[in-house]
Amino acid sequence: MGAVGAAGKAGELITEARRHLGARYVWGKAGPDVFDCSGLVIYSLKKIGVPAPRFTTATFGTWAKANGAIRLSPDQFRAGDVILRTGHMGIATSATTMIHAPNVTTVVKEVDIYSKSTWWGWRLFGTFTAEKK
Repeated sequence: MGAVGAAGKAGELITEARRHLGARYVWGKAGPDVFDCSGLVIYSLKKIGVPAPRFTTATFGTWAKANGAIRLSPDQFRAGDVILRTGHMGIATSATTMIHAPNVTTVVKEVDIYSKSTWWGWRLFGTFTAEKK
């Protein structure tokens, strides 16, 4: 699965997240070898120089918005966007695919975005002030 159109920090975020494909899921962990869903996003952001605090799907939007991110509907997703649904998050690798740490029964993987209409997202790169800090 390709990261079509992912340049700059968005491309770096995808490359970093892909380094962890196959890593085990452990609830509450944020790397470097095991992750939960938010832990994978946080760890990947930090590794590319974005100072991301520990957050949940409930608090991510507050942090993103405070730093100038743009909220997205599912038809706006593109590579490098952080996408969320209630209780879960991942990183879009295209308009239709994502990397995520699904649950304790599996590992970090890149998959089609399932039940796409139930997701929302945040575009961090381009308008996001935290990437410049």
